[in-house]
This record gives sequence, C-alpha cells and structure tokens, in this order.
Amino acid sequence: MQREMPIESVAEATNLLSSAFLNIMGESGVFDDATKVLIACLPKSGSTWLTTLLEHSFGKPSLRCYLQPDRNEQEIDPLTLFQSLGKEVLFVQQHVRASNATLRMCSAFSVKIIFLTRRLDDAVVSFCDHLGGESTIASMFYMEPAWFQRLTRTRQIDFLIDYCVPWYLNFSVSWIRAWQSTPGMIFPLQYERLVAEPEVIIGEISEFLEWPCNISPSLLEQRDGIRFNQGRVGRGKEELSKLQQQRIKALAAYYDQVDLSSIGLHSVAT
Repeated sequence: MQREMPIESVAEATNLLSSAFLNIMGESGVFDDATKVLIACLPKSGSTWLTTLLEHSFGKPSLRCYLQPDRNEQEIDPLTLFQSLGKEVLFVQQHVRASNATLRMCSAFSVKIIFLTRRLDDAVVSFCDHLGGESTIASMFYMEPAWFQRLTRTRQIDFLIDYCVPWYLNFSVSWIRAWQSTPGMIFPLQYERLVAEPEVIIGEISEFLEWPCNISPSLLEQRDGIRFNQGRVGRGKEELSKLQQQRIKALAAYYDQVDLSSIGLHSVAT
C-alpha cells in the first residue's frame, strides 16, 4: 500500500517545486499562452460577488489556486498552475500579497491579476462581523470564537486594527508597487467602484483580459447568499471612534511615499 506523505511534506514538496521551477525558468518569459485570472483581494472586499460575476460573464471555469485554507498564507500553488496549462481559467479570490516569486509565476503562466481593495475602515468593520458570525480562522492572527465573543465590540475593532490593518497595508502597498512596475499585468479595482457600477467594471475587465463577455443584468443585482454582508460604504466612519480612525491613519502614514489614493485609501479616517 502506498503511504501518503504527511501534510508538512506535501507543503515542503510544493515549495521545492516552486523554487525549482523559478530557477529553471529564469528570465525565459511566458511558459503558457492561455490567459488566466487571479483575484488578489482584501478580506471582505466583495471578492465572492466579483468571482460570481466573472464566472457568469466570461463562462470560464474557476479553480482554487492555493493550498487547503487554514491559518496559512494563501500563496499560489504551482501544482494548480501546471494542472491548468493551456486552459483559460479563473483562480478564485486569494488573500495573497505581491512578491517576486508570485509575480514571476503569474508571468510564466500568463496569469493576469485583478487587485481588489476597499476602504480600510469599512473592511475592518465588515471583517469584525465575519469573525463574530462565521469563522475566526485567518492568516493574520490566532483567534478562537469564544475568545473573540468575550471581547466588547470596541475591543474587537481594536484587535483588528492591531493585527489586520498592518497586513492590509502590506497587501495593498505590495500590489500598488507591483502595478506601478507591471501595469499591463495588473488591474486595480476598488470595492466602492464595483458596488456602484458593476456593469462598467465588467466591461473594463473584459477589455483588460481581451475576453468577450456576456453580462446578465439580473446577476448584477443578485447579491443575496454570496456572503456580501451589508455591502454598504461608510460603515467604518460611522462605527469607528475618532481614536480608532486616527490609529488606522497613523499606520497608513508610514507609507507616505506611496500614493495610496490610487486605490482609495486616501479616504480612510477623513
């Protein structure tokens, strides 16, 4: 009987495969010419709804391109890239930061990236609702449901500002810089624009990907049952105290050399 590899060994083998591939590839360029799409997104940024829109508008199959989700970072799984060779596919939403290895793999496998973000204050409030009602498993921190429920709403928000906002900024700045260096590979998208004008956004994405689309007007209005929560812009400004808003702004101020306004982060705590 063939013995299965322990999970640690599978993860290690995947990392070794990824490193070996990148070393072999070097600067050789595109390895696959069938366009693929990766949605790199902040948690609670409307990514599930966006994925649904793209699936129906473009008629492409969707795949998960990361290892079993848990408390690990959702880095790209190279095995999925190899399995999708020659196919036009949609890689469902991933909370993955930009890195040299990620960008090289995306370039090699003709993966274009939709970089989806949201106002940080709104994202914090929405994620707080998620942790209280769905799951406390995330890569940014360790938390258990009973621990989170014992906290007051104010303390829950404070916890997320301490642990999530630094990751959110890391994510956002890494993709801003990647977009600035490789604009033809990355499509920046704000949650606020997606909610306000989804049909326009799908059209822009169609042009970016060079994929024809078939937009369903009824689908644009259908948000129930796809984890959209309240989907309302401005909750952060309403629910966060002035001190909490100032704390977010202070963390963002470390990146004063990066134009955060290009993805809407200028609106935090204003």
